[in-house]
Amino acid sequence: MPDSDSIRVIRFSSFMWIGYLILLATINQLLFTGHPQRANSYYYYVFMGCLAILCVGLTYWPKIQKRLGKAFIPIIIGLITVLPIAGTATIIK
Repeated sequence: MPDSDSIRVIRFSSFMWIGYLILLATINQLLFTGHPQRANSYYYYVFMGCLAILCVGLTYWPKIQKRLGKAFIPIIIGLITVLPIAGTATIIK
C-alpha cells in the first residue's frame, strides 16, 4: 500500500486542480460573455473535471490502493499527466 504522505500530496494536488478548473471556467465566462463559446471548451472542462474527481476518489478508496500496491502511485501520476495531454490534444482540435 502506498504511503499516506504520497496519497495526501496527490489528494491535495487534485483538489487544487479542481479549484484551478473552476477559476479558469469562471474567468472564461466573465471575459467572453456575449461571444459565442465553442463547444470544445465545455468538453475540456468536463473532461478535466472528471479526471480530477477520479483522482480524488482513488485517493479515498483504500481497497483499490491496497490491491494495486506499489503500482498505485505510477497509475495516478499517469492519470494526472498523460490523460490531460492526450485529452486536450483531442478536444481542442
